[in-house]
Parts: sequence; structure tokens; C-alpha cells
Amino acid sequence: MIQRIQSLYLLLITILTVLTLFLPLGGALFNNVSYEATVFGMKTLASPPETVYSSLPLAGLTLLIALIAFITIFLYKNRKRQILLSNINSFLIVLFYALLAYYLSSFKEQAEEMPFQMKIAIAFPLIDLVLYYLAVRKIKADEALIRSLNRLR
Repeated sequence: MIQRIQSLYLLLITILTVLTLFLPLGGALFNNVSYEATVFGMKTLASPPETVYSSLPLAGLTLLIALIAFITIFLYKNRKRQILLSNINSFLIVLFYALLAYYLSSFKEQAEEMPFQMKIAIAFPLIDLVLYYLAVRKIKADEALIRSLNRLR
């Protein structure tokens, strides 16, 4: 199960997605107040941290992506379902970026001319997309191998 390269890709996707839940996606400085954007929302970095803008659907979507990636690891006997869930999760990652852009733009409307500085965690879902592409290629190669072995029997 884990010795297959696609399972390692899926495990890495799970790890990166969980890291996306806990690491900041970016930050901003506006009127001498520092803001930090996470999947849970935008909060101030003042001594009592205050949530300025909540984005719980984005956090739920991120958790769903991590959960589906983790479940997909254990479906190694059903390669077609693995491919299907991987494609669904790839779509969810694109939806993640669309939802993130919506939340950041709606917050930026509230605080005009606020420069946003991205952190490394904002690239993790993009890395996940590349890893999904590689995993699906390997799963399809396994499926083709199994079909060719069945023809030889």
C-alpha cells in the first residue's frame, strides 16, 4: 500500500494540506496594524488576536481535501475509484483557490490599498495539484499493467 509511489504522493498531499490548515497563507500591514490570513480567516496580530474576517467554509474545504486524500491512499485495490477521488480532489483544490481569491478580495474592499504578502503555505495546494497529476499517471500505469497481465492468462 504505502510502498507504491502514488501512495507516497497521496500521503504527501495529505501532509501539505494539513500544513495549509495551520500555517499562515499571507499577511498585510494596514494603518500600523498587522494582519495574518489563514484558512480560518483574517486576524490581527495584536496582543489580543482579533478575527477581522472569518472564512470557515475555506477551512472546511481544506479539511475535506485532506480527508479525501487520506482516504484515497487506502483505496489501492480499487484504482478506478482512486482516480475518481483524485480528480474530484483536484477540482476541490481549484475551488479552494477561487474561494480564497473571493475572501481576499472581499477583505481588500474593506481595507483599500492594502498590500498582501503571500507566504509559502499558499503554494501548497498548487503543489498538491502537481502531485495529483503524478499520482493519477501512476495509478493509470498500474491499471494498464494489471489489464495486460490479465490478457496473458
